[in-house]
Amino acid sequence: MPEESNRTRTTEQDRRSAHELALRVLTAASNLPKEVALLPGDEPVRESIVRDILDMESTYEPESAAPTTPLEGRWALRFASNGTVVTRPLAAAGSALSRASDVSSSSLPPGVTIEDIVQTISATPTTTRVTNEATVSVGPISFRIVAEGPWEVSPSASSPSSSESESKLYFDEARFQVLGVFGTSTESWPQLPSLPIPFGDMNKASWTTTYLDERVRVQRANTSGNLFVFEREE
Repeated sequence: MPEESNRTRTTEQDRRSAHELALRVLTAASNLPKEVALLPGDEPVRESIVRDILDMESTYEPESAAPTTPLEGRWALRFASNGTVVTRPLAAAGSALSRASDVSSSSLPPGVTIEDIVQTISATPTTTRVTNEATVSVGPISFRIVAEGPWEVSPSASSPSSSESESKLYFDEARFQVLGVFGTSTESWPQLPSLPIPFGDMNKASWTTTYLDERVRVQRANTSGNLFVFEREE
């Protein structure tokens, strides 16, 4: 009996430690400019965030976490250790334009701003779908890129809400929407039709949810090891 009690105390201690690290990671990531938090780079603050995530993953016991914490909802991306499929090309373009000058690797082309990147997970009794939205401004034009697809959870996981469940996402449609021009909303403009995602690796992703609570979610890409930190929006 005492041995069981010690294990329980250790589990609770690890859970609290992981939660504290998750909040520290979220705070540090949220305080970064988006062009640093969401683009590839080797800034010391980014490396510190990655170390905290690794420490958090080493102490977090998925099976001891509350399995009822839902993944469903709207999540804002606060940090990506190696950028995203949207921000990496922007970083490459910025790097090419500034190659002759002493500019940080986490730079955007002049006039380009990342407004936000949001992932919405919605579920029914039979299906789960994910919508990824990236809002970007280029000069006077603001636009949104949206990609959607089904979320498939590995057979070993009881549900998409299971902690440390391996998941696969297949984007099956995308659309591009202009939001504003020179500060004027284009809400009344006709929306462009959905466009098919080209075949290949660009239309699918596989990751593991390595941390999840009511506010913070951490995902690790199974192929690249890229780390993503999300914050649940109200």
